[in-house]
This record gives sequence, structure tokens and C-alpha cells, in this order.
Amino acid sequence: MDNNIIDLIFPHDGVFEVILGTTGVRPNLAPIGIIREKSVLKSKIYKSTLTYQNLQVNRKCSINVTLDPLLFYYCFIGKCNWETYDDIPVLSNSLSIIAECDYEKLDSDPIIITYRIKNIIRNSSNMKAYSRGDALFIDFLVHLSRIDIYSDAEIKQFLPIIEYELKTISRLSPNLKDIVQRIADYLNSKGLKVSV
Repeated sequence: MDNNIIDLIFPHDGVFEVILGTTGVRPNLAPIGIIREKSVLKSKIYKSTLTYQNLQVNRKCSINVTLDPLLFYYCFIGKCNWETYDDIPVLSNSLSIIAECDYEKLDSDPIIITYRIKNIIRNSSNMKAYSRGDALFIDFLVHLSRIDIYSDAEIKQFLPIIEYELKTISRLSPNLKDIVQRIADYLNSKGLKVSV
């Protein structure tokens, strides 16, 4: 598969949110995190899930890329509309990647699966997966812009949120880790005790 396309969809190392389509026991579309580490795409799958049960029967899946939060919700509650491609459930209004799943760390829970991409179905103009880390960075910048405006009581209230956001951004979007550390150093220089 062309790495340029993968770079468009998953533009940096980190965690991206997608909707994974599997079948085997029964069709299922569920929100899941895709971890990109260089050229490898993988996910953690818990053994108690229908996704795991399906992958035990059929190792093919669809990685459905969308930015629509309602699709994540409806798939989360099992009420999203889908069609099939090569017997795999896919979302009709998303970019869908057909892949084969290989197991890694089968003796752990969650197990790790890696994806071997076979085909890409473009049912959407969107080519980029949702990154919670990138989106959280924008939310964090809103809080940061108010540091000199907030009262001491407000800063005390928001400091746990700010620290959570810094740590989460560093974990989910490692491409932002250096700038997050610089911001943490800045906040610490102002007497606010945060760690990354």
C-alpha cells in the first residue's frame, strides 16, 4: 500500500480514533484507537469484546475513517447504518480501509493486532483520521490563553484539567511532546506546578 496515502490518513505517530468493522460471530462496527508507530498500524483489543470474538473467526476488518462525532456515538451504541464490502461491514459515508489483522501478544489482555492494508474505499472526501491528542491540544490552548486572565481560584480549579490535557496530548500525539514540554516549563516558571 502506498505510504503517502497512509501519511495523509494518519499524519504522524500517535493514536487516531476510527470505527472498526468486523464480522465472524456477527457484524459489528465499534469505535477504536489506531496506534501509528512509524509505518505500523495497530490496536489494542480486549478479549471480552465482540470485536475480539469476530477476529477469532475472521481476521479481515474495515478501518472506517470519519470526523463525524455522531457516527462514533451511533456505532458505540450499535445503531449505525452500514453496508458490506467483501463480507465486512463498512460505513457508507467514510473512507474505509480493508485490512487483514495479525495477532501480537495473544497471551495478554488486551491483545495487540497489527493491520496489513489490502484496499482503500473512498466514500468520503475526508482523508484524515481523528486525533484526540491534536484536538485536545486546541482545547488546551484555550485554557492556556486564559492563564493571565483567571483569578488564583480559577487557576487552581483548572490546573488539574491543564495537567491532564498536557499528559494526554503527550501520550496520544507524541509529535507535540516537545512543544507541550516547553509549555509545561513556561507554566512552571509562572509558579504553577505541572508535570508532563
